[in-house]
Amino acid sequence: MIAAGGGKDGLNQPERVLTTVGQWRPNNVPCENLRSAFVLRLPAAGRPRKSCVARVPRVVAFLEQAVEFERLLRTREVRFRAGLAARSGISAMRVTQILALTKLAPEVQDFVRSLPPGTPERRVTERSLRVLTTMPPEEQLLHASRHVPGFDAFLVLRPAGRGPDRPRVSHGRRGAARATTPVQHIGE
Repeated sequence: MIAAGGGKDGLNQPERVLTTVGQWRPNNVPCENLRSAFVLRLPAAGRPRKSCVARVPRVVAFLEQAVEFERLLRTREVRFRAGLAARSGISAMRVTQILALTKLAPEVQDFVRSLPPGTPERRVTERSLRVLTTMPPEEQLLHASRHVPGFDAFLVLRPAGRGPDRPRVSHGRRGAARATTPVQHIGE
């Protein structure tokens, strides 16, 4: 017998109820004492599936949290990192790790913010970006273009890739990065 009924979770899902009646008496009269019922839930039949909503990668949320932490420290709403830790419910060391993301070059930060929903979490991780925070901005760009998937394409497709005050990174011989400034002619 198939019965549609909600279980403990209240979902209307089909169930198959198998009833076994013990026929252990010599005259084959069913005995109510040995009755047992088994309920088999058929999960694929009627249970609603979770919607596949594409999530923004966690590293984007961490970068936004870092910017917010920096703002709270700059405006003196929170005086110390320990205060940030207590306020957000994480350790002081974790606050330091998250704040380190603000040391990323603006181009790298823009790349992280531009990651679309549904990007695999392992493509760009916070741990891989933490390596960049110890480098100067020019080296960050060079290292990111080599080790962060999609960063090169982002720099090429970015319409306003660098402002007038940002140096252009050119790859010289053997991949060494060097900052170049535009040549200004006399009379301009």
